[in-house]
Amino acid sequence: MTRWSVLIMCAAVVIGCGSGGIPSDNAIELGKWDYAILDSVDVIADLQHLSPSPDQLHWESEDKLFSGDVSSEGHIWLRACLPKASFEYPTLVLRTADISFDCYVKDSLVFTNNAPESGDQLHRPKWFFISLPVRNDTGTVYLRYQNGNSFRIPDVAVVVEKGDESGVQAGIARRGLPKFLGSVALEAIGLCLIVIAAIRWRSRHWTLLLVGIIAFVVGFEKMLLSSIYSGLFGPPSDLLLWLRSMYLPLVLFLVTYTTLKIVGTGLIRSLQSLHFLLMAYAILTPVVVVMTGNPLVLEKVHSGAAAVTAAVIIINLAGIRSKANKDLTALRIGFGLSLLFILHDRLVYLSVLPWDVDLGLIGSYVLVGALLYVAVAKFIRSEEQLVSVKAEIKAARTIQLSILPEENPGSEAFDIAAEYIPMTGVAGDFYDFLVIDDHRIGILVADVSGHGIPAALVASMVKIAIAAQLPHADDPAMVMRGMNDCLCGKIKNQFVTAGYAYVDIEKNTLRYAGAGHPPLLLYRRSESQVRELEENGLILGLFPEAAYSYVEIDLEGGDTLIMYTDGITEAEGESGEQFGVEGLSQSVVSSRPQQSTDVVEGVLKKVQSWTGRRKDAQADDDLTLVVARIRATGRQEGTA
Repeated sequence: MTRWSVLIMCAAVVIGCGSGGIPSDNAIELGKWDYAILDSVDVIADLQHLSPSPDQLHWESEDKLFSGDVSSEGHIWLRACLPKASFEYPTLVLRTADISFDCYVKDSLVFTNNAPESGDQLHRPKWFFISLPVRNDTGTVYLRYQNGNSFRIPDVAVVVEKGDESGVQAGIARRGLPKFLGSVALEAIGLCLIVIAAIRWRSRHWTLLLVGIIAFVVGFEKMLLSSIYSGLFGPPSDLLLWLRSMYLPLVLFLVTYTTLKIVGTGLIRSLQSLHFLLMAYAILTPVVVVMTGNPLVLEKVHSGAAAVTAAVIIINLAGIRSKANKDLTALRIGFGLSLLFILHDRLVYLSVLPWDVDLGLIGSYVLVGALLYVAVAKFIRSEEQLVSVKAEIKAARTIQLSILPEENPGSEAFDIAAEYIPMTGVAGDFYDFLVIDDHRIGILVADVSGHGIPAALVASMVKIAIAAQLPHADDPAMVMRGMNDCLCGKIKNQFVTAGYAYVDIEKNTLRYAGAGHPPLLLYRRSESQVRELEENGLILGLFPEAAYSYVEIDLEGGDTLIMYTDGITEAEGESGEQFGVEGLSQSVVSSRPQQSTDVVEGVLKKVQSWTGRRKDAQADDDLTLVVARIRATGRQEGTA
């Protein structure tokens, strides 16, 4: 574990511990409340005339209540043990909803609150200070609520010396502040992770997104239960209470799915099976809750499901053999402590353990802290790898650009312009020139199958292959055969298409040969038309015995040669139609070239307009365009 994981765990424990404890140094908390429901109001007059007697009622622990929410037409009775105290004038301090209720100590009525039966104030919390007749003695406090439909269990119930009431209120604020701030912090962290995952959605940071959702949901649920929230906004609305009843199944599903993403399917695919079961559980829970009309109906099932989920995940984490894996260590600690705290709270509830300490909140923060550590660590590693890959691609692009001609050759007889636009940082398109002299030049345009670094590596081999053909640069067929010999057996499952043109201004000729490449276009200025030259043999690099031939035609002053890769002709418009050779030919004619750069600029603008992409947007394929304009031929004087 790194120091960051230790800090996360410590912070979780501090926040969790800060949400409990006695709210004032001079206050003693009552024990947990038990409750009983009587549906017939006629049998209740007061505690002394209660039939059946309190001991005969069916009392249930408050743990079975959902934030103290009970719907009943009858009376609700609560009881709690009054601790032994040495106060001279003991005062019971309650904070509960401002509804009608009676307070009894032993069999004596000590307080009555008569509240209106309608209005928002029924749901607002209020402080009550009740003088107790008991000194240095233990007893039982009973609360009788006359209308169970608006009933809430008190969220504060302590005994203090008369005059210390204000200290209790301040202590409650101090006690609830860490829990409230911790829950808000979890929500903020969750939202940040969700936003980061959304911004970097192309990187598919699913773990970051899932943990962000978990952190936000857990933080929101803890905030609803905090005393600060109740003090500011009152008890949660009925809608929020119903939503909270579906909270645990959703969190269990998300936690299991996140673990599945991190460690895989698990032993005998148990994590995957658990994931599908919890998915069904999360879907069925709201159905059952709505059908029964009781948000508490699955509370016992929820606790068992949480324990089983933690146990299955821990068994899988323990079964994974991996040395010095910090992620697994963090998960083992998080899930281990969470399961331990769940079992602890269950034993406390069953009175197996003598103390009354709730560690469930701490377990929630520890578990979320462990998941946060793993998600953030994976995100940082992913970003570091991405930065490293980008640096490698940048270096590869620099190397690839170095194998392309540094400048385009030109003379009084011809001028050349070229444009190379890779789909990614590096690509498989390539062009080069074999310059014999000012009147003779060979032009190669090649396209390696695939994209990215593998294609770029083959392109560097094409550079070597074409350089070796300089002795017979005037014979395109021999150039194709020589390149094929160089590449066969060396590029495995990849291949290369290529077109090679040899221009001889003194003889006024153009020779062209291709290897599975799109046709060369020749623009005749005298005719204002574009001709296609296609003399294709087999693609390069796969067939050692492939044969090639070339075509030869005469050149005129003002003629323009256009060589390109299929990234231009196969560029698709919004309707899916390709730009095509016809679109390229029309672009050349409409540019009315006076120099080669006119054609390059005109064609690229037409392609950009055709596809509807911005100039800096990523293309669907690599684009390469080489244009050579003949200024004069051997039979002409001056320039055209």
